[in-house]
Amino acid sequence: MNKRIAVLLGACFLSFVPNFFITFVHGDEGGWLHLSRYLWSGELYSTVTDTKPPLHFLYYWLFSAGGESMLLLRVCTSLWIWAGALSLYKLCEKYFSAQAAWFVSLTFCLSIGLIENGAVSCERIYLPLIIWATSLSLLHSSFASASLAGALIAVAFLIKQPAIILGAVSLLGLFRYRFSKIAWLCFAWISGFAALLILTLIILPQTAPQIWQESFVENFTYIASNAPGRGADIRQNFFAAVFWYGPLILATLLWVTLGMRRNLKWKNAQMFWTVAWVTLSFATLAVGSRFYQTYYLNILPVLVVGAGLFVSSCQRRTQKIALGVTLLWLMIGHGFTIYKQINDKNWAWDSQVRHLVQEIETRTQPSDKIWILNSIQPAYAASHRTPAVKHVYFHQTLGHIDLCLTEESALRERLDLPNYQRLLSDLEQTSPAFVFWTQRAKNTCSHRLLLENFPSLKNFIESNYTLAFESPLGRAFVRK
Repeated sequence: MNKRIAVLLGACFLSFVPNFFITFVHGDEGGWLHLSRYLWSGELYSTVTDTKPPLHFLYYWLFSAGGESMLLLRVCTSLWIWAGALSLYKLCEKYFSAQAAWFVSLTFCLSIGLIENGAVSCERIYLPLIIWATSLSLLHSSFASASLAGALIAVAFLIKQPAIILGAVSLLGLFRYRFSKIAWLCFAWISGFAALLILTLIILPQTAPQIWQESFVENFTYIASNAPGRGADIRQNFFAAVFWYGPLILATLLWVTLGMRRNLKWKNAQMFWTVAWVTLSFATLAVGSRFYQTYYLNILPVLVVGAGLFVSSCQRRTQKIALGVTLLWLMIGHGFTIYKQINDKNWAWDSQVRHLVQEIETRTQPSDKIWILNSIQPAYAASHRTPAVKHVYFHQTLGHIDLCLTEESALRERLDLPNYQRLLSDLEQTSPAFVFWTQRAKNTCSHRLLLENFPSLKNFIESNYTLAFESPLGRAFVRK
């Protein structure tokens, strides 16, 4: 077993290996890293904000040495996922066999780094929590274990809101006893969930109204189907899910079906948990109908369980072939990541973004505030400059619209929106030393944001700033 633990650890690191040499593989990583620095000062949700719940930023702050090291964050995330894989191993060992558990956990470790270039996303953070909670519910039956399971789901919920849907698998795990015990364990689960929420409010400086407004009310606005461009957003991402990622769900059903036929220990109960996980994971990724790549991590555990059951019952030669195919697929994915970085195609951290960071560091002081229009959040993190505005993601000031899919007529000044008014007020009060108007298309369609369509911003910039330089990335302005 000790050898297997070591191999699983190595597999987790192998799954993310290119990212240890790349500062940012996704633009949001830079935004979350930077925002985590404001968690304990109380500025998060008041002077700078995002729609993610507070424990997502706590994770970033805790495992990046206070928002300073993406490398440390990636190492800690690999260990975090490894711990989740060990829990998955124990669960499968109990319900199936040690051999099946080995292939399930190994496939899990080798596969989890493939989607969305292995970025440290919410789904990669909360998925091990749900696995731990589910293991506690299915392997133990004490008040303490049920309470801890509920607390873990509360943590996942405060990392990303839809996690509570998938987390219901843990609660369902308690419904296998007589009614009186079910009621007692459910009470324990709910108590653990509530206790963690209360503990979060006690420990963190953010208030309950702040968290509710910024992480939930604003987030509900974000997924509202009547927001500009959301209809096209839903249609486009739904069809992307069907034609590009739909096969993932079909593969899950295929593996599980084959696994059931070949594994004699498979029972109706396990079938129930599989169907429950598939259903709840789809519901989790479908919230808001956006169907983004990283959301599909929710279905990964049941996919690898089906694959592990099938492969463990095959001949040794077939097992080696299956492992080889998994490693080959992983290497192909890593090859694309390395290719993008070498050929300057990683838009989150290419030469133009790095040049922008250098210009910011040269033209401003560490105490200065800056404003970057859209989708270059790594520049805040790398330059260690404070955002001059509350909403560092520009689409939030326009009603949480999709900048790529919203019609041109909606990409204009909206003085009727509170967030846009807050943007103008922040700029007037902070008078940032450096302003960058992003214009590059691959930075979330920033080429569609024309300065002349925002008269108040145009007047503010022309009155107080001079053009410092232009690049394919955008235009930079410094204070007169």
